[in-house]
Amino acid sequence: MNPFIMDLAASELRSVYRFHGHPMVDSYSMLKVKNGTLTLKVDEQKEYRHGAARAELAVYKLDWDFNMKTTEQQKEEAIRKLVKG
Repeated sequence: MNPFIMDLAASELRSVYRFHGHPMVDSYSMLKVKNGTLTLKVDEQKEYRHGAARAELAVYKLDWDFNMKTTEQQKEEAIRKLVKG
């Protein structure tokens, strides 16, 4: 397997994750020589670690920009839904 093709596939997988709103997800390729197959590993730890903080900032920014009068319970529910996906 060509290393260029392996990097291209990993890059394409990262772009799909970013398109769907997960910018912290990283992917890398591994070649299993025995079967000749390409395995793509995805690292979602950074997304889980920083996802709640990004969701909280987004909710507070919407509340500030549009002068919305939301309660703390509504904000927490929106953050929970954003993190959950």
